[in-house]
Amino acid sequence: GRAHTLDEGREELLARMSEVARIPSEAFNMFESVDMKFPDVKNSTGEELPMSHGAYGMYLESPDRTLRKTLMRPCSANSRNTRTPLRRCTPGR
Repeated sequence: GRAHTLDEGREELLARMSEVARIPSEAFNMFESVDMKFPDVKNSTGEELPMSHGAYGMYLESPDRTLRKTLMRPCSANSRNTRTPLRRCTPGR
């Protein structure tokens, strides 16, 4: 056989490890796609803007300093009561 080819047992182990390695990414994607409610954020004119995972990146790049600053506040009390270590659940964190 070729020098870079593993024996059948090691190939099987490697294949199974790739399944295990995907678990953290899949868990994050499931958590991220949950219909979570985030508090609205205010811009410099006092307008309340809806927060979502998708809006977070757009708001971070806004020239409005007040808007960017409000992105750093903790999530609603509802989210803080979960049993996850993600107590600050600002999207993108």
